[in-house]
Parts: sequence; structure tokens; C-alpha cells
Amino acid sequence: MIKANVYYYLTRLVPWIGSGLLVGLLYWFWIANGTNNHGRNAQLPPGAATGAVLHNCRDPLFRDPTGPVPRGSEFLVRLRAAAGELTGAQVIFYNSGRQQEQLVPMNLTTGNAKYDWWEATLSAGPIEGLLFYAFRCLWEQGEFFYVYENKPFGVGTARTDFGAWESRWSLAVYSPEFQTPNWVKEAVAFYHIFPDRFRNGNLSNDPNNQTTFCYGRPIFQHQAWNELPYDPTIPNSPFQYAYENQYYGGDLKGILDKLDYLIDLGIDVIYLMPIFQSPSCHGYDTSSWETVEERLGDNALFEHLVQVAHSRGLHVLLDGVFGTSSSDSKYFDRFRRYYPPVKGACAFPDSPYHSWYQFIPSKDGPCYDHLWYESWWSVYENLPALVTYRREVQDFFFRANDSIAKRWCRIADGFRLDSPQQISHEYWSGFRTAVKQVKPDAFIVGEAWHWTGDYINHGFEWDSTTNYQLMTFVLSFWRDNQYFDNDHIWGQNDPVSPMSPSQFIYTIEQLSDLYAPEAWYSMLNMLSSHDTSRALFVLDHQAQKNDPTIFHDNYDWSDALARLRGAFSLLMTLAGVPMIYYGDEVGLVGPQNLGVTQLWEDDPYCRLSFPWLDASGTPWALHLRTEQGQNITRNHVKWLLKARKEIRALRTGALQPLVTDDSRGILVLLRGDPRTTDIAIVAINRGRAGWKKRQQIRVNIRSINLPEGLALYDFMGQVKERIISNPKDGYIRFNLDPWETCILIPEDTNAWRRALERRPPALTGLLATVRYKPNITVALQWDPVAPRADGTERKVTYLISRSLFPTRGFEVVGETWDTQWNDIVDSFLAGEETQVVIDEGTFEDTSSDNSPPSPEETPSNNQSSPWLSDQGYPGILFPRKWSPSHARIRLATDLDKNENKVIPSNAKHSQDNRKLFMSWIRKNANSENNPLGKERTIYYKVAAMDLETKLVGDDSSNNPLSVQVPFTNKNEEPSKKVIWNASTLSWLLSVVLVSSLVLWFIVRQIISTRIVSEEHTPLMGAIRSQN
Repeated sequence: MIKANVYYYLTRLVPWIGSGLLVGLLYWFWIANGTNNHGRNAQLPPGAATGAVLHNCRDPLFRDPTGPVPRGSEFLVRLRAAAGELTGAQVIFYNSGRQQEQLVPMNLTTGNAKYDWWEATLSAGPIEGLLFYAFRCLWEQGEFFYVYENKPFGVGTARTDFGAWESRWSLAVYSPEFQTPNWVKEAVAFYHIFPDRFRNGNLSNDPNNQTTFCYGRPIFQHQAWNELPYDPTIPNSPFQYAYENQYYGGDLKGILDKLDYLIDLGIDVIYLMPIFQSPSCHGYDTSSWETVEERLGDNALFEHLVQVAHSRGLHVLLDGVFGTSSSDSKYFDRFRRYYPPVKGACAFPDSPYHSWYQFIPSKDGPCYDHLWYESWWSVYENLPALVTYRREVQDFFFRANDSIAKRWCRIADGFRLDSPQQISHEYWSGFRTAVKQVKPDAFIVGEAWHWTGDYINHGFEWDSTTNYQLMTFVLSFWRDNQYFDNDHIWGQNDPVSPMSPSQFIYTIEQLSDLYAPEAWYSMLNMLSSHDTSRALFVLDHQAQKNDPTIFHDNYDWSDALARLRGAFSLLMTLAGVPMIYYGDEVGLVGPQNLGVTQLWEDDPYCRLSFPWLDASGTPWALHLRTEQGQNITRNHVKWLLKARKEIRALRTGALQPLVTDDSRGILVLLRGDPRTTDIAIVAINRGRAGWKKRQQIRVNIRSINLPEGLALYDFMGQVKERIISNPKDGYIRFNLDPWETCILIPEDTNAWRRALERRPPALTGLLATVRYKPNITVALQWDPVAPRADGTERKVTYLISRSLFPTRGFEVVGETWDTQWNDIVDSFLAGEETQVVIDEGTFEDTSSDNSPPSPEETPSNNQSSPWLSDQGYPGILFPRKWSPSHARIRLATDLDKNENKVIPSNAKHSQDNRKLFMSWIRKNANSENNPLGKERTIYYKVAAMDLETKLVGDDSSNNPLSVQVPFTNKNEEPSKKVIWNASTLSWLLSVVLVSSLVLWFIVRQIISTRIVSEEHTPLMGAIRSQN
């Protein structure tokens, strides 16, 4: 009876177990994995889920060329994938110039046992604009996408859905004819002057309530030069809202008096904020574009100032506000102050300027018939907007022979355009044509806080822009935590957030991808402006407390001053032209106020008077009260400007990152071209947040092909000793104090020039023979290097490099003194890491330093700590650029080394998955259906290296030798070990389910048999008879 009960319950239980497992299996396939929009199984294939798919827009192997491309050109994109995993790939390609999106098929071109390489050639098209692209990948169970997600180093992420529009790489298409003025690209620095706040050179023209009108409001003329502005945020005070009607009395005579100061500082371009007639202190509300504001001087004084500046080697840039006028102007005349004789548009419908403005029907407007009018941002009623598409407006400003632009450009050297994105492209195209007719090398730069390549890259509007985005990046590099104010907020100019060295380099390269090179080297790079908080305040780490009581007149700014000097060092060693906002060179700063949003407000404390010690009053900040305190920063800035003046590479040289060590906060940049003597190595010891430490920096100069034994010295004087590379390992070593910068340049350029003359020529006669036993071996031979011009023999060794690609991806695989080399390619075709082989006896390394290289010796995309905080980081509208000055030979490269950095959010990147992935691709790489066939092409280059200078010879004329080799896979069979991970779970459930059903069937058969047999026993017969 007990056995019968057991059998009974088993027959009931087993089906339930099987049903539960069946439900779990369905849940796994349907719910846990999900489905895509097409109803297909939404999962990534094993290779994509473990980082095998890769595209890196910074690496020319993946995008060739990197950076922006000229109109009408083509560029190549490559995608790496697990061997045999994809059945097809396409580029999702959008051209903003053509406003056209298309799917471009990719071709499977090469591969090894580990990876396949897909590529496509994309056309920039005949129109300037932006190009966007991402990848659609097809595999046997559906599709997935490889998209850009603002990850470091230009790599992407494999996703089952495409994601947002921003999930694409991008680059600019520019006009190859576009040129910017050479004097701008060669400039040392611009100096940004607020005339009313720089220097009072003539007391007789100071404003007062009798001679100055400011929209009917009282005039506040400061009696002491070195005093803070009156606080306009105090309610019910006489100074409430007194932003534009406070005056200090600065003028053009004051600027003329201080030209010696500016020249001694090292600047060579003066940018003047508006000088034309205006009621406000800042001048952005123009009353007349035809005359200089009388508080500043007159037309004759301005012409004299420019003449003197030109005679002393300075250029002068004017501020052009051509989209609005003042409501108190002869053109508009809201306050009826110009009639007679002039009829303003607001007062008279028959005004000659009536068509310049757009009037709005109203019952309470200030103009005739109670009309209102369109104004700047539809908010600032003191700035009525001009209807810039009207011919009469354009005639006045630039079309006529005596137009405003032509008249002033005959005197000055160009314009900075205020709020120009509110005016049409057609307007600025005509403006540029008119200005360039008068002065072909005039500079036209547009004010912009975001990307403006659509005004620049075609070459017929602006030359460049104010680089506010770079300002945020440089300040972010020197902050340890996040900073917000009324300008640095998400969606406007982004908060100032900590950036590691690698993140900083990646972000500026991202930004430079979006501009024509001519424009990028003409960018106006700054740390602050009249529209932002002072850089010193932003860099102070008490600021994030949002407590104004912290910042008193004896506050210690020393920490922020050190950061400010570091920010200047970084700013002045980047591509583009630094622009110093007056006073930043001495650390000018004020207390600042919190606005109604509890964010720091920049105005009026970003517009303080320059702290001249011979002027009346006492500067507010403690370090500004003495010459010694001001010189703390000023001397550093002067030395940096001297470096920019004397080292041309800092102005126009290409930029290449050499070291980005996030773990220690080390950044090393190369400016210039190592094939010339015009280079500079810039090293910055930023340190990590919370600590400052003197650190040793090591840089491998062989990796950039600098001559061995080249002596370098620090132009900044931070490194006292001479720096010479170690002949045993090719590294230079030096120590750098915390938060300091050194600029290393050659001690003897003539010695370097002589070393360059020893560089071996290109080799000839490269031939190859393929042998198949016992291993696949490519036997190379070449002609000996040619002797010198005087017939003497060169002492060289030969470097052999190879690649699966004809122009990119070459890595050195061997070094020999002979003119032949046997290359065993089995491991190379298997996708294993390349090991450099050196012939025995060629060199003897007696170096005592056998320690492994430190993190900063790794390639520039080393990133030990990708993001320093999870608070977000300042971004840009679109992605980046990396354009090395010449091709480098990398002595040890592993295609796998970056794959761990591409970790999709839904991928479990475990060692078990890696084993499964490797087993799977080994099984599929050599399948009979592989479209690559049973042969692979390997490309070889051989270059001679001078033994004395270690300079590698030019291989530009040595086209790579292509060699066809058989492709066979000798990898061992996949492991039979069960891998307990998500990939095997479904199979395990299936086995258990089938086993349960089989067990249930067997138990049913046993029970049925036992019941039938028991019915014929004597006991059962007796029971039946009793019943």
C-alpha cells in the first residue's frame, strides 16, 4: 500500500516538475532575454557581448584619416568583430550637407583566427557639413548595433537597439580652400579689454548725471578706482539693478598709456569690447556705430591708438554688435532725445529707420500708436532687434562703400561678432565678402558658447569662434569636484566637473573633429570673459559651498592661484590662440553673489576694475594689494607667453598626447613635428584629487622617433638638470613638482639638425618567399641601406614590421643587422600577441632598470581610472579628432588590449564568457563557408635605424610588400568542460526538462505493469471475493 502511494504521488509530481521547468525555460527565452522591435531574439552574440566588436575613431586603423575631412574626399572606416560571427555589416551614414541618410554595405576584407575586419569607404560629398555614422551588424539570429556613447578614446558599445540620435560618431567636412589670417594663427595671445574697467587715462571725460543718460536711471560714477562695484542684488537699495549704469571712467587714453604693460606682458593682439556710442558701461547697446563713445574718447583718438599699436607690432580687434541697437539711439529713439533733427523709428512711422525694426500691435507699447517691438531674446527691451534681412540694413552695415564694417575695418584688423547666431548665414556671407574686400587678412570671429562649424567650415562666413567649450574643459581639468554657476549649468555651458588627463585629451580631440584645421588653430581660447565668473573664483574649492560669507577681503586664494597658473599652462600649450581677459594674469577676483536660483552670479564681479596699485583705493583681494602678490601669477603668464613667442611649435605645431596617466595625474603632450627641429614636449604634474606630490615622469622618445642622446632643457625652469635620453631604453626621465608645468625643447637645434641628416633613406629591393614546413614562414630579403653622400658606410639595424592592412596597423615584429629575415606567421594568423624578436648578439642591454614600465609609459589611451566622478562631465555638441604629426612605429601592440574597455551594459564580462567566446570563434574561423577563403594577405615594411641616433629611416617611398599565405587553424579543440554561465543555462534547463519527461514516462509504465500483475495475486482474489 505504501509503495502504491509513492507511485501515485510520483505520477502526479513529475509532470508538475516538468511543467515548471518548461515555464522557466520559456521565461528565460522570452522575458529575460527580451525581444527586439522586429520580433527577433534581442540578445548580443557571444563575441559582441565580450568586447570583440570595436571601432575607435581616434585610431587611423579604424578611421583613415582621423579628424575632419575636406570636401570631396573619401575616408575609410573599419569595424572589428569576432571571427565568423557576423554575416554582414553596414554603416548607418548621414550627411548633413546633403541631408541624406543611407546604409552603406561593408566588405569583409581580412581577418585571423580571432577577428574579422569589415571596412567601407565613405564619401564626404561636395557640400560642407557634418557626417554621422554608426554600425548595423547582422548575425545568424538577427541584428545588433555598434554605436557611439561618448565613451573614452572614441570607442563604442554593442547594443540591441540603436538608441538616440547622438549614438553616432561624427566629423566635419570643410572647404579645402578655407584660409584664416596667418597673423592670427601665429599670434602669441589676445588681450581682452573692458574699456571702462581697464585704465582711466583722462578724468575730464568721466560720466556724470549731467552729461550721461542711461535709460533715465541714475548714474553711479565710482570715486575710487580700486573699489568693488555697488551690489545690484540688494533689494530696495539705491543700487538695486545697477548693472549697466555703474562707471569707473576707463577710456582709450588709459589703454594707450598702458601699451608698454601689454607689450611687456607678451601679448600681440588687443580685443576691445564695444567702443561705439552707447549709454551703458559695457557698450553692447549701440546708440551710434559711426562715432566712438565720448566717455572713452573720440574717433581721432581711436585712430591714433591703432596707429601706435600697429607701429609696435600689435593688432586691434573691434567688437561688432550688428544684430541689435540701443532703444536710446538715433535709429530707434524710444526716449525722444534725437528729434530734431533725426526721426527715430519708435517715434515716427515715416522714420528712415522704420523698416529696420519689427513692431508689434499693442495697447500699452512705448512707440507710436502704442506699439511694442521685437527685442533681443524678446526680453531685453533696451535692445530692439534689427531686421537684418532687409537690404537697407545690410547696406548700412556692410554693402555700401562707406558702410560701418568697411569704414572701421580700414582702421582696425577685424571684428569679434556679438551674438551672431541670431543672424542668418546669408547676412554673414555678405559681411565677410565686404570686409575681406577692404582688408583680405581681416579676422572675423563669432561669439558662441556651443558648436558653430556651420558658420565656419565652408569658409565664407566666420574665421573662427570664441572657444567657451574649451574654457570649461581646461577649468575642469584643474578642479577636484563639480562647480555650478549661472553660466556653468547642464544644457548651457555644462558644469565645471573633474576631468582626468585621458578624458581631457579625448574631449578636446572630439571637439577639434568638428572644425576645419584652419579654424581650430585660430580659436580664441580663454579662461574667463565678461560673461563668465572669473577663473580664479571658479577654481577655488570653497565655491561649491555656495556661501558668500566665506569670501572676505582677507581670504586666502593661494590654492586657487596655484590652480590658475596650471590652467594658464595648459591653455597656452594647446592648439589655438590664448585670449587673456584683463586682470586674469594677476588673479583678479571679487566676492560674487548668489542669484535667486542659488547659483553664483558672474555680473558685476566679473567686470571689476583692473587693480592698478598707482590708482585710488585698495584692491579687494589680499594678493592684489602688492606688486609681489600680483606677480605670483603675472610672472608665470609672462614666461608662458615668452615660450609661445619663441617656440613656434606651441603656436602652430600638431598636438600628440604622449602620456595620459590618470592614476598619477600626469599629462605629457608633444607639440610640433619630430621630423623637424620645431618641437616642444609639455609635461604637467596635475596629481590626483586630494594630494600633491613631486613625481618622476618618463617619456619614451623612441616612440616618436626623436634622436638618441638629444639634450633637452626646460624652458620654464622647473626642471633644473639637463635631460638626455637613456640609450639603453630610449626614455627621458625628470622630476616635476606638484601642479607645475615644464616645456622641454632641444638644447642644440643644430645638433638635432645634424642628427636628422643621419636618418637612413628608404630601402629598396624588398622580396619575399613563402615556406610551408614545418611552419608557415615568410622569408624576407632586401638591399642594404645606401651609403652616405660622402661614400661612408652607415651603421644601421633593420626593423621589420607587418600588418593585415596595406597602410595601417603596422607593428614591429623583429630587428636584425642582416638583410634577411624569416617571419613565422602561425601565431600572427592565430590572433596572438606580437612579440618583438631581436637577433641574438645584435645588442647587449646592460640596463640596471629592469622594472616593468610605469603606467605613464603606455600609449596615450592608457586610462587606469576612466571617470574621476559619477557626477557627469562637461560634454560638447558632437565628437573629436586625433591627428598625429607622423606615423609611429609601435614596438608592442596587442589588438586585444582595449577590448576590456568596451563592456556593454548588458554583458556579463566574465572569464567563463571569454572561454566560451574563444572556443566558439576557433570553431567558426576556419569553417568551409568562410568568405575570406583559405589565404590571407600580409603586408611587410622594412626600415633602417641609425645605431647612433636611433632614428628610423624614412619608409614613405617603400610601399609595403604584400604576401599571400595559407590560413590554417592549429588551435586546440574546444574544452569539453561545462561552462556554468548564462550561455549554458538554457541548454541545462532543456536537458533537465527532457530527463523529467522521460522519467515520468518510465514511472508510469512501471506503475501500470505493477498494478496489472497485482490484480492476479491470491490476495487480490480473496479481496474481490469478500467484496
